[in-house]
Amino acid sequence: MIIRFYNALCFLFFMMVMSPSFASNLSKVIVVSGEGEHLTSIFNRVGLSTATLYNLLDSDEKNSLARFETGSEIELFVDDSNDLKKINVIYKGKLISSFSKIIKNNKSFYVSSIKDSNKKTKSSNDSHQNKLDVNSYSNVNHFLAKNPKAKKTLINPTSVSKCIAGNIISAALLDKNVDKDKVVSLTSKISRLAITVQGGNSKIVINDITNSYVDFYSYNEKALLDDLKTNECANLNTSVWNAQLP
Repeated sequence: MIIRFYNALCFLFFMMVMSPSFASNLSKVIVVSGEGEHLTSIFNRVGLSTATLYNLLDSDEKNSLARFETGSEIELFVDDSNDLKKINVIYKGKLISSFSKIIKNNKSFYVSSIKDSNKKTKSSNDSHQNKLDVNSYSNVNHFLAKNPKAKKTLINPTSVSKCIAGNIISAALLDKNVDKDKVVSLTSKISRLAITVQGGNSKIVINDITNSYVDFYSYNEKALLDDLKTNECANLNTSVWNAQLP
C-alpha cells in the first residue's frame, strides 16, 4: 500500500530540498565561538588558509571580526576548493557582520554586506534585501532558542532523518492532496532547518539517511507508527508548524 506512493513523493520532496531555490552549491559550516576566541582560531578549527584570513581582516575596516562575543555563531560558506566565499557573524539572533568575496581586476577581496545606518545604500532594493537577510537569520535563531527540544532533534542527523522519513510516508497515506501538501510543506521546512543548523554537507547526509528510513518504513508499518509516536518527532512537527517559518 505504501510502496506505490512513496517513490514519487520522495522525488518531489528531495527536488524541493536540493533545488537552487533552497540550497546553493556552497557548503556552510557553523562554528560557535568560545570565550575570548579570535578569527584566527576559528579559521584553524575549520582549516581555512592564513592568506584568506589576512585578506578578510584587511577588508574589515571596523574591526568587527577582531573578537567575538562568547556564543556567537560564525557561518562560513565555502566552495568545493575550501575557498571562503562568505562569512556571517550572528549573536543572539542578530546579524552582526557579513562579508562576501568579490573579484575585481583579477584581485579578490571581501566587502561588507551591512551598511552604516547613516549612509545611503546604493539602491532601495539593496537595503530591503539586507533587512530580509537579518530577519531570516533572526527568525531561525529565535526559533532554535525558543524550542530547545526541537533544536536537539535538528542537530542529530539520524533523529531528524527518521522524522522526515516518517512524515514522507505519512503524507503518502493521506487521501486528500491538500493534506499531503501541508505535510510536504512542513517536512521541507524541517529539512531546511536541519541543513541550516548542521551546515557542511549535511544535506547529502540527511538525504541518504532519510532514503534508508523511507525504505525501512515502507516494509515496517509498525516501526513507522512507533517512531512517529516518539516525543522528538511529535515535538519537532508541532514546533515547526506553530512557528510558521517561511
